[in-house]
Amino acid sequence: MPASLLSEHRTKPGVWGLIHVTQGTVIYQITGATEPIELTGHTPGVIEPETLHSVRPSNNAAFYVEFWR
Repeated sequence: MPASLLSEHRTKPGVWGLIHVTQGTVIYQITGATEPIELTGHTPGVIEPETLHSVRPSNNAAFYVEFWR
């Protein structure tokens, strides 16, 4: 996993992301939101265009991000 994903980052204008967790959990934090979202294989995460966010995977996590325009 690129280290840049652990710090705050954002998608480009018009680009949506969908985080799919295949193993473990990923904590998805939208900057400015009060509570992080725990993502699992049953709960994907939607990344809206240009939304500042970060992720924190569990030690055994496996996930990928699908991008859409």
